[in-house]
Amino acid sequence: MVSSSHRIASDIGVRTLKKGGNAIDAAVAMSLALGVVTPPLSGIGGGGFALVYLRASGQTFMLDFRETAPGDSRPDMFHLVVDGRVEGDANRLGHVAVAVPGEIAGLSALVEEHGNMNFKNHLLSAAKIAERGCPVSKYVSRIMETEEAMLRINRFKEIGRIFLKNGKTRKEGALLIQNELAQSYKKIANDGIAAFYDGEIATRIVEEIARGRGTISRDDLRSYRPVTRSPVTGSYRDHEILSAYPPSAGGTQLIQILNILETYDIAAMGHNSSQAIHVMVEAMKLAFAGRDNTYGDPDFVEVRVSDLTSKKRASKLRNGISSAEASPDRNSGVESKLWSGTNHVAVIDEQRNAVSLTDSVDCWFASGIVVPGTGILLNDEMHDFNPRPGKKNSIASGKRPASSMTPTIILRDGEPMMAFGASGATKIVTSCVQTMVNMVDFGMTIQDSVGKPRFHCEGGQVDIENVQLGDTILGLKRMGHRVKVTEGYSLYFGGVHGVQSDPETYRLVGGADPRRDGRALGY
Repeated sequence: MVSSSHRIASDIGVRTLKKGGNAIDAAVAMSLALGVVTPPLSGIGGGGFALVYLRASGQTFMLDFRETAPGDSRPDMFHLVVDGRVEGDANRLGHVAVAVPGEIAGLSALVEEHGNMNFKNHLLSAAKIAERGCPVSKYVSRIMETEEAMLRINRFKEIGRIFLKNGKTRKEGALLIQNELAQSYKKIANDGIAAFYDGEIATRIVEEIARGRGTISRDDLRSYRPVTRSPVTGSYRDHEILSAYPPSAGGTQLIQILNILETYDIAAMGHNSSQAIHVMVEAMKLAFAGRDNTYGDPDFVEVRVSDLTSKKRASKLRNGISSAEASPDRNSGVESKLWSGTNHVAVIDEQRNAVSLTDSVDCWFASGIVVPGTGILLNDEMHDFNPRPGKKNSIASGKRPASSMTPTIILRDGEPMMAFGASGATKIVTSCVQTMVNMVDFGMTIQDSVGKPRFHCEGGQVDIENVQLGDTILGLKRMGHRVKVTEGYSLYFGGVHGVQSDPETYRLVGGADPRRDGRALGY
C-alpha cells in the first residue's frame, strides 16, 4: 500500500512494488514523480528526511538529506528591517535564498543501499511523465493562482516561462509539459548523481546562482553528503513512536505533545469537543514555546532530545494546564507560514518494510529561481534559518536549517502499525498529533482520521476548520481562547498521507488527505 499527494505518483509507487521494488524503491519513485506533477511543492532542487523500518533486520534509521547553507554563509548575511524581517525578503525569494540541494544525493543513497531496483529506473519513470506532460491538479492550480504575481515578476522570467501559458496560470486539467526537467532527469540517470553535483547541471546551477549574487559554489555541491541518524523515539499508550530527529523539530515536538496528552482520557471527552481541543491546544503551546532557540542542526549545536521527550518533563508541563481556562500566549519565535512547498509519501510493502518520507523546496514555488536549460526549481531553505545571530538555528556555513517535517512510523508489538507524515509547515506537527489521537484514542482508520476537521496552535491564536464544530468553537472562546475560524476544509491545515497495518490480520489501509490531491493505492 502507498499514499501520496497525487494519484500519478501513487500509481508509480504501486507499479514499482509490482515490478519487485521494495518500500524504499516505491517511496523514491513516488518522490521523484511528485517533483514533476507537483513542482511548486518539492523536487530535485530541494531536500528532506526519510524514516525507514526494515522488518527482516529490525533496523530503523533516518536519512537526513536536508539542504545545507553555502560555504560563504554567515549568521548576519541578511539585513533586518525595523520589524525584524529580512529586507526585500532576500531569504525567501531570489538567488541568495537558495541552500545546497540534497534531494538527489539522499534518494540515490536510499536506493543504492537498501532498494531492490536501480535508481536510474526511477529517474527515467519520472522523466517520462515530465516529457509526456501531466494534467494540472486542483491543488497545484490553486497554488498557481495564489502565486500568480510572483510568476509574473520579470526577474523570475524562467519560472514564468514554464508555468504560465500565454501569460496566464494554467487551470485545473491543463497539460503541463516539462521537457527541460525531463532531460535533467535523464542526464542524472545516464551519468549518475555526479551530473547534478559535479557535472553539467552543477555548472548551470553555479552560473545561475552567481548571476543573482548568490553564494553556492562548485565545492558546495561537490561536498554535499546526506547524513544517517537514529530516529527520535517515544511512546503513546502502547504504541512505539519513531520519528524525525533534529535538525527537524517535528518528531521531538510530536512526542512532547503526545507525552502531555497521555494521562488525559481524550476518548471520554469526545472527539473534537471543546474540552479535548482545549487540552490538545495547551499541549501544543507548551511544545512550541521557545522552539526557535531549542532546535538546530545537531552537528553544530546541542539539542537536548532525551530531555525534551521525557515523560518526567511532560508531567511537569502538564501540571500547568488548567482544565477550564486558556493559558497566556506563548512565543515560539518561529515565523508562521501560510504556505509550504512540501510533500509526503508513505509505503508499507509485502515484507512489511515501512518508509515515511517528507521532502520540500520550502515555500510554494520556493526561491522562484529555475536554473535555465534544466527545468530545476531551486529551494528557498535559507528562509528556514533564523536570520539573527546567536540562536541555535542561526545561519552557519554547511549547517542544516531546522524544520517541522515529521516523517513517522508507529510500531506495536514490534510490527509496523503505521507510516505517516504531512505537509504544511508548522501545521505538519499538529496535524500528525491529531492523526495519532484519532487513530489510537478514537479507533479510526487512517482515512477517517485525516478526513476530520483540524485545528492548530503554536503559541496563541487557535486556528480551526469549522466543519460542524460551531458549539466546540463557542466552548473554546468561553475558556478564553482566541479563535480564528476557517469555514470548511482548508489546504492550510496540512496534508496527511499514510498507510496503516493491522498487526494481527496484516490488512493494509491507506489514507490520503482531502485537502490535497492525495491518493492511496494498494494491491
